[in-house]
Amino acid sequence: MKSYSLTHLGDAQVARDYDDALTQEAGATAWALASLAEFDARKLYLLDGYSSMFAHAVEKKRMSRDCAGKRIQAARAARKFPALFVALERERLNLSGVCMLAPCLTPQNAVELVEAAGGLTNDQLALLLAERFPRPDVPTSLRPIASAAPDAQYAVRHVAIVDSQAVTSPKTPAEHAVRHVGDASGFFPGLAATEQHAVRHVPEAQLQPLATIASRAPVLPPPSIPTRLAPLSPEKFELRTCIDRETHALLVQARDLLGHSVPNGDIAEILKRALTVPVADVERRRFAMTARTRPGRRPARSGHIPSEVRRAVLLRDGAQCTFVSESGHRCTSKRFLEFDHIEPVARGERSTVSNVRVLCHNPNQLAARRLFGGKFMDAKVEGARRRSQATRRDLPLSPCSPVGTARSAPRALRDRVSTPAREGGPAGSSHGAPGARASASGRLVPLEHPLESRR
Repeated sequence: MKSYSLTHLGDAQVARDYDDALTQEAGATAWALASLAEFDARKLYLLDGYSSMFAHAVEKKRMSRDCAGKRIQAARAARKFPALFVALERERLNLSGVCMLAPCLTPQNAVELVEAAGGLTNDQLALLLAERFPRPDVPTSLRPIASAAPDAQYAVRHVAIVDSQAVTSPKTPAEHAVRHVGDASGFFPGLAATEQHAVRHVPEAQLQPLATIASRAPVLPPPSIPTRLAPLSPEKFELRTCIDRETHALLVQARDLLGHSVPNGDIAEILKRALTVPVADVERRRFAMTARTRPGRRPARSGHIPSEVRRAVLLRDGAQCTFVSESGHRCTSKRFLEFDHIEPVARGERSTVSNVRVLCHNPNQLAARRLFGGKFMDAKVEGARRRSQATRRDLPLSPCSPVGTARSAPRALRDRVSTPAREGGPAGSSHGAPGARASASGRLVPLEHPLESRR
């Protein structure tokens, strides 16, 4: 029996095998889709006793419904536009990308559009399609929906309603593929009318509560609305999500308070203004980004990064991780950013602009393990975790605050706990666990301000 344990292989061998396996998989996927397309065109599934290609794929080949829908839609599109087979084989497109492109392809634009889409991520491809095929703005809707939770939820989303026929499991492969890669119906030109029945757009006055639709199929749980953020055009995006009662109350209160400056109560404008304030506040506290700058008043001690250095480093690095692989690829992450000393302060170096860089958490951990060793860092991480738990146990609780959060502590105690983060932010040669990190001098400092969310 073949063993799939690869622990005995070196790093270089594992990397080569991984690349080779993905290349072979891409070629095999293209060939499988070509075979599926021909099998479908000849209706050979009838000879096996199945009424459709979809039923054959799900029941005989044991594909999931999403997988079968995507593969059938991609195979049919690629049979019509063979450039898709080539893009799949060369790893220029993935299966979801083919499904996103399929409704937009015509004999006139197929070759050029497939070439333009090659090498893009699905998010980048969505932006490309929004530029080439812009869609009109969607109407704003804020309404309660059925929920199993005690607190009602509200849907802030595109005004759409599920067809009564679509309450049960989808029937067509294209419907499954569209649901999997995104609601493409009505958004892309060229999508067949028979493939658009899952979602139909109606005036807001004709909207029915989702609970009414769910009652037609009582065996199913109340329908959920997944969060969706998709481009409509180069300058417009569609946001569809659910919010709880408290968030709804805050949104309504913000709309009322901004009545003079936003008289039409536009939710998009209210959200924009609401997000501007916390983003600027977090940038100021974490990265010292402010329009009113002043020179540092405290001497640079071990592990401390002055505000002017943090500002300069963040602007120089473009608020993006600066880790570069041996092949020359720079990490694209802009989340969980940390300041790192290139040469650690434990070796006598200082926190200057030339000696500080921006790294995200995982590359920072990699650099720390290479410099200090895995056992040393594991011990520091474990110590930070225990101290963090002890600090949480010591914090007094407020009756109106969540249990165990720093927000419920008295201000003096919060200041004591968060002093290192305020003084230096993600300071030192910062390497450690998501809860706290060890500097090159061996001192543990909080990764972020305790009142900030890690999400």
